[in-house]
Amino acid sequence: MGEKIKEEVLSIEMPPDSIDDEVNLEDIEGEESIEQYIKEEDPLEEPLGNNGVITGNSTADRDVYSNLDLSKLKREDRRCALIVILCNLKGEIKNSFLAQATGFTVKSVRRLRHRIERDQEDPFDMIPKQRTDSEAIRTVRDRHLIRQVEALIRQNRGISIRQIAHRIAGTDKSPSLATITRLVHEDLRYRSYSSRRGQFLSPRMMEKRVEVGTKLLNILKQPKESHMVWFFSDEKIFCQQQKHNRKNNWWLVRSPFEVARVKEVKFPAHVMVFGVVSSQGYVMPPYFFEDGLKLNADVYIEVLRTHVLPWIRRVVRGQPWVWQQDGARPHTARATTAFLDAEGVRYVPPNSWPPNSPDLNPLDYFVWSEVERISNATPHATKESLTAAITSSFNRLKQTVVEKACARFRGRIIDVINAGGDYID
Repeated sequence: MGEKIKEEVLSIEMPPDSIDDEVNLEDIEGEESIEQYIKEEDPLEEPLGNNGVITGNSTADRDVYSNLDLSKLKREDRRCALIVILCNLKGEIKNSFLAQATGFTVKSVRRLRHRIERDQEDPFDMIPKQRTDSEAIRTVRDRHLIRQVEALIRQNRGISIRQIAHRIAGTDKSPSLATITRLVHEDLRYRSYSSRRGQFLSPRMMEKRVEVGTKLLNILKQPKESHMVWFFSDEKIFCQQQKHNRKNNWWLVRSPFEVARVKEVKFPAHVMVFGVVSSQGYVMPPYFFEDGLKLNADVYIEVLRTHVLPWIRRVVRGQPWVWQQDGARPHTARATTAFLDAEGVRYVPPNSWPPNSPDLNPLDYFVWSEVERISNATPHATKESLTAAITSSFNRLKQTVVEKACARFRGRIIDVINAGGDYID
């Protein structure tokens, strides 16, 4: 028993100024002499109780320790004390006593003992606090890395996050792909968007859009009659093949071989449709042009006379209305304007509709895409099937939805003017 106590005392490293030079523990022999020496040198020390807790000599002694605030100690300091106790006592101590002595939970003590005893980890590597994943990422995502990533993005807006991580991989930090992803989304607040498509606009075209758009806006602000109903028109060519978007069309299956294949024919059939909607939300049944028919002024006038004007006059019921058409040649031909004048139709003059402006026509920025989304959700084997699907899609358009889409017309003109004639979609 004396030799064991002697080894434990000698194994404790004490600072040089705390060692009594006049006493040499090697000269003390025997169990009784060592115990007597320890007791004489530290009269406050008491033997351990049954629960492994040291009890003081008096209430005053216990008050001294109870008044100490262990929360001021850093977590690394308490972990260091825990490891020292474990190493000095060679693990022969209860987890509950260690938890009580160091302020850790029993679960934390058990986990640390497993790392030492079972995983054979170096105790000195356990003293620094292990950083969580978020703390580690934040350490890597410093200002220097953020500026470096932002510089790469400004050089090439089309660069991918994977390419950014590959470009920085040769630096001293070498952050992971997940780190770069969080940096781009959380620190720089960038989001990935697909590139937009639009008709080419030269500076002269943009200037013309602003000029004519301002003239059209003045017509809207100063109508000849109040509560004027607007009728918007346009043509579109539909294809019998299925409308497919590889970015948005996804299937939830167990194998890629279960995904339905989008089949395409080599020479698909097409059909040209003429559509009309009103600012009150009314939708004219679609008019289908004959196959191979070339649209000219005569054909356009015939469609207006037999199909469009009768439907408009049934809808307006005596209200004032105005006809909108784009700058296509059949629309602006002298024969067409003469026919509209003879029928007493108010229409937007050819020089008052902005050129190259599909972003101003409700059929272009809403109706056609909505109809095609429904009609071409599946492929069509025949042209009759396609025309029936288009007619059904027109009938499914809700009047309130179309009215809201047409109500955006004036605001979009203002947006085009504020954008300097550039596209706003």
